[in-house]
Amino acid sequence: MSNLLRYLSVFLFFLCCSAITALADTNLNVHLSQVCLGNACDERFYLNYPGDPADGYSDFNYIQQPWNIEFQTGDPTEWKCYGEGYCDGYSAMFGVGGYITIDGPDGLTFSGEITSGKSGYYLDRGGSVSIKYDGYWSNQEYGYGDLTIGYSEEGPLIATFNSYAVPEPTSLALLGSGMVGAFGIYRRRRGA
Repeated sequence: MSNLLRYLSVFLFFLCCSAITALADTNLNVHLSQVCLGNACDERFYLNYPGDPADGYSDFNYIQQPWNIEFQTGDPTEWKCYGEGYCDGYSAMFGVGGYITIDGPDGLTFSGEITSGKSGYYLDRGGSVSIKYDGYWSNQEYGYGDLTIGYSEEGPLIATFNSYAVPEPTSLALLGSGMVGAFGIYRRRRGA
């Protein structure tokens, strides 16, 4: 019986370690911001004509961060031109549709869908394209986040990128069972 308990404790120890390692390897929470110099990023409020999808890209390699992002929304759910001239100002809202692709470090990639967004500008006073997205990383982890590319009258084009990863349920179950096993061994040894 003592050998069985010893083998079980070693097994649970390795199970717990592997679950912790799985969680540590999946840290895809990223928060970046950059001033877009050169061709570091760009946005289009609409592709060709008002009412078209918006698109854009941001290459964070310009600030020595290995992230490259491209997106295109679906057609706007609503849009409007305003002002005295032809579309001096523009605003659009986007729902689910379109795509986003992200290239990250060590060959990691992300493929997802735009879940919501908005774009707009008014003459030279400023404008931005802002999207929210979700999808899957190439390591099969679910992720979500947001990206905003915009400018103001006083400042340059700026890109802000936030990405969050959700650990897969199997990793969480492994971690939980390892912790329960370790607690059981601790209690048993303490009681004996």
